[in-house]
Amino acid sequence: MKRIIIYSLVIMSAIGSMSCDKWLNGQVIDFDLPDHTPVLTVYAFYAAGQNIVDTRVGSSVSILSQTQPQPVEDVSLKLYENDELLEAWTAEEIYIIDTFYWYVDPFANDTIYYIDSTFTYQHTLATNLSTDLDEYRLEVSAPGYETVSSTITVPKKATVTNVSFERDVPVSGQSNSWSGNIEDNGDKIRLTINDPAGEENIYHIKFLFEYGDSTFSYFQNEYLKTNEPGFSYDNGGFLLTDQYFDGQQRTLEFEKWYYEGDDQRPSKIQVHVLAMPKPYADFKTSLEKYWNAEYNPFAEPVILYSNIDNGLGLFSIHNPNIFILE
Repeated sequence: MKRIIIYSLVIMSAIGSMSCDKWLNGQVIDFDLPDHTPVLTVYAFYAAGQNIVDTRVGSSVSILSQTQPQPVEDVSLKLYENDELLEAWTAEEIYIIDTFYWYVDPFANDTIYYIDSTFTYQHTLATNLSTDLDEYRLEVSAPGYETVSSTITVPKKATVTNVSFERDVPVSGQSNSWSGNIEDNGDKIRLTINDPAGEENIYHIKFLFEYGDSTFSYFQNEYLKTNEPGFSYDNGGFLLTDQYFDGQQRTLEFEKWYYEGDDQRPSKIQVHVLAMPKPYADFKTSLEKYWNAEYNPFAEPVILYSNIDNGLGLFSIHNPNIFILE
């Protein structure tokens, strides 16, 4: 093994010397990149049981381009349910702030946003999306672009039991941080998932805390602490697969700790347990690798996962199960 390492270093040194000589001699290697043909990029994250759909539509740009993707004009969208046209629409683009990638710093209890601007085509369907494992196909077209499409099946709603909320109980938060000391007591939330056997299930769990009183109140997304294995952070919550508990019952415990002197406590908590389709998890895995490779000259190039035929992006429908705790 040592010989192989030594020989590799010698070969690398030789190649490096040759490359430096060519560089010093002013030799340039020309390489013609193929012409880039723009394609539609679509990011559509719909929720079963709801009728408001946001579809972000743009166009791809060359890797060497110095411009940002621009909105696409005259976009037409069609949504099919079980191969039957559910609705077709066109709409004016809406300019929004994109918070597609963000996280909460658990030490500072602050939300960190990677902010970008984008355009979305928002629409209100005549009927709610089904929650009964139906299949949906989204088609997006625009002048000058090839029509793109994607098909997704609504995942089965998560079976959740024994959701409980305990206030002012001992928690395992850090004793102190740069923002201040942590109180010994906090809040605990437990929930039990009954996972169906023989199928790959993916769950996104997030918590919305309601603060205020009867006069004024607001919801805030909160990251809770957990020691449960198999979790990954995901846009305001946790992503969990049933890899380690397929077909079993699993009880999960989450904690919320508070800084000393912080008297703000939630009046209500919304617990969202979202059943996610597999393409969403594949996309999130590729996105995590993409961000980890940023500014790393030794990382392999990462191509984001896409389930859009003839284009780029992701079409996903999640099935929510929401609980209110007081």
